[in-house]
Amino acid sequence: MSIVLSESNRETLMIERGGFVNNTGGHWIFVLNADNSIAHRRSIIVGKRNQQFIEVIKGLNEGDKVIISNYSAFDKADILNF
Repeated sequence: MSIVLSESNRETLMIERGGFVNNTGGHWIFVLNADNSIAHRRSIIVGKRNQQFIEVIKGLNEGDKVIISNYSAFDKADILNF
């Protein structure tokens, strides 16, 4: 989802704030491959946050599918197979 923040005229990539933030501090996220069979751990840089959304400054592209649920059961993994 892209939205424009009121403080600037630049478009910003936003993702829903999920339980993963509690496990990663917003430093990384699992990104699914094209056929949703594998998710790879990817570093991200986040910016502004509120109760619903997190601004992603670097590390994701528009259209990337991510897992935002809590990672406590698999936070040490680098790859998830489905």
